[in-house]
Amino acid sequence: SISGVAGLPLAFCGAEFFTRLKPPVDLPISLKLVPDIRVLGFTLVVVLVTVVLFGAAPALRLSRTSLVPKLGRGSDSGSGRRSTTGRRLLLVTQLTVSFLLLVGAGLCVRSLLNAERLDPGFDTENVLSFSLSPTLNGYTKATTAIFYRQLLERLQSLAGVRSVSMTASLPLSYGEIRTMVGLEGPSGSPMQPISIAENLIAPGYFETIGIPILRGRGFDGNSSQNSVVVNETLAHRLFPGQDPIGSQLALGGDVGHSRSVQVVGVAHDSKYRTLGEPPEPFLYEPIAPGFEGATGTTVLVRTSVPPKSLVSAIRSEVRMLDGNLPIARMETMGEHIKSALWLARTIAMLLGTVATLGMLLAMIGLYGAVAYSVVRRTKEIGIRMALGAQRVDVLRMVVRDGLTLTFTGVGIGLLAALAVTRFLGGLLYGMSATDPLTFAAVPMLLAAVALFASYIPARRAAKVDPMVALRYE
Repeated sequence: SISGVAGLPLAFCGAEFFTRLKPPVDLPISLKLVPDIRVLGFTLVVVLVTVVLFGAAPALRLSRTSLVPKLGRGSDSGSGRRSTTGRRLLLVTQLTVSFLLLVGAGLCVRSLLNAERLDPGFDTENVLSFSLSPTLNGYTKATTAIFYRQLLERLQSLAGVRSVSMTASLPLSYGEIRTMVGLEGPSGSPMQPISIAENLIAPGYFETIGIPILRGRGFDGNSSQNSVVVNETLAHRLFPGQDPIGSQLALGGDVGHSRSVQVVGVAHDSKYRTLGEPPEPFLYEPIAPGFEGATGTTVLVRTSVPPKSLVSAIRSEVRMLDGNLPIARMETMGEHIKSALWLARTIAMLLGTVATLGMLLAMIGLYGAVAYSVVRRTKEIGIRMALGAQRVDVLRMVVRDGLTLTFTGVGIGLLAALAVTRFLGGLLYGMSATDPLTFAAVPMLLAAVALFASYIPARRAAKVDPMVALRYE
């Protein structure tokens, strides 16, 4: 009950902590996680039920114990041994769960560190992005095209701006556009159309975002709407060992029921949805004049100065064209990459917090179990010391008992972790779910914690006076 009351401040702090974990997307959603009377009442009931359940079993066992046999046998009764076995099993379970949580947290933290070092395939330095949705202010397709043309011209004329462009979908965002693509023409071998992801981009996109063109060219103001750029993976898949430039593709459906487009360039592979994805086929189309996606259009600005220094000037240019048009998510590409890692960072934070608490509870439980064992074996320790055992022998004996429990839990936890962590595979970046470093570091950490938790009662046991211990019962 005291623990339940003491946990109330943590509950309020935890509510504030979880509120800050909302995803970095512009949604009209607000989270209110302040505990109310219903939550507190439910928690109180859970605490009371837990106290009654876990307190009733020892009380019932004690009430059924016959005092005469117990006095005759001393403290090492069969009931006492069963009680000790139960406590040891609970502690091993606690250590097993703690091992699982620590392995999960270790994998997620190492994965997050790897993700921050991964190459996304484009240059994130000195690029600023922001989104606009003119259609929400009543713009038509024609007026939207005029607005964007004027905006890009004004932004390009700003001092410190190297290039500007637009895209329907920013890489590593939460949405994607898909289309069907197949080979067309007499030179194309028969092939079933495949579904691939694509993006709609304005001229100057590759230069602005920093994706190299390996062959051919990108889009410019004279590019036809029937021209496309493919990435390396799609070029190798559709044209193995051939030059794809000038080839015809059937885009948007089955061959014969789609429009014909021409490949004008091959772009370097990059990351499109997540940083951890393998190379995937991808296609770029020119964005149509006046195009406005469901979430607006993203404008990209590459600068020769720190991007944040141009925020005020860019906002001013937008206001001069339309003072009522809101700007959404103006951020650097570096900030955008961090937003893309929100899920990985959140999972690592939550697992790390829970794993730390689990390890702390395991350490307290181990300390309690070893300390209780020392109390029950006080007479035995006295006899050993009276027969010549040294204090270092007693110290080793007690610590060995604690480490035995720990390594039993670690052994079971290791088998469980090998089976469970494979479900984390899709959330890990640049590493496997059985990362050797993590699986080696966690047992060492638990062993160090167990050594510390066992040493304190072991040190106390080593200082026992044999004469006092022999009279102890």
